[in-house]
Amino acid sequence: MQYGLTASGTAPRQGRTVAVDPDVIPLGTQLTIDGKAGYIAEDTGSGIEGHTLDMYFDRHEDALRWGVRKVTVSWAGS
Repeated sequence: MQYGLTASGTAPRQGRTVAVDPDVIPLGTQLTIDGKAGYIAEDTGSGIEGHTLDMYFDRHEDALRWGVRKVTVSWAGS
């Protein structure tokens, strides 16, 4: 279920779309999360400040299964 476009104008996609604080990670930045590449900083959100990320999931159940966790994030220039 998709709700619209991200702050960068893309359609969100599970396994790719991540919401970030653009003061920390610029929109469009390709990210590696816990050693897995392919994520892109495509969105922002009111609760996303500093070193907090929000990964997009197609289904609420998938988001609940992922939960809240600490991850290792890297990108070119970090």
